[in-house]
Amino acid sequence: MDLLTLYAALKKAGVSPGLIDAALAEAKDYSDGNLAVEKMDKDTAVALLVNGLRQHQWQNEADALVCEEGTATLTNTQKFPFNDSLKSVALVKPQKNTKYVVIPELVSANGNAGEVTASEKQVNGFKLAFSGSASTATVKYIVIGGIIA
Repeated sequence: MDLLTLYAALKKAGVSPGLIDAALAEAKDYSDGNLAVEKMDKDTAVALLVNGLRQHQWQNEADALVCEEGTATLTNTQKFPFNDSLKSVALVKPQKNTKYVVIPELVSANGNAGEVTASEKQVNGFKLAFSGSASTATVKYIVIGGIIA
């Protein structure tokens, strides 16, 4: 996929010209004017570009940079393979929509915590859980976005 084809596709999709120019400039830096799709399929290349556009847009919108950080302790009282670690986490500042991203990070666990996930996002909070058999886990989380209506 050459840069002109990509430009036309993004313009047709309604992406703003400023974001397209920024994405193409980044693509040129990494590919000498041609997107390297030999080692990846077109869908993957487009997904990476869209992700880059979103991040660039977030950097340019001051409200979207507002984020919240916190720590939650999750407790599991069930024996493996069962798990009741799902815990509600209230946001300090309610969001204007549920289009925010929660990035959970396992800090410590008493046992195997498995995968930590965020789910059931609402404007005033979300839920965290882990999938393993640990009895407790401490999770640090970061909330990004959700401020713009």
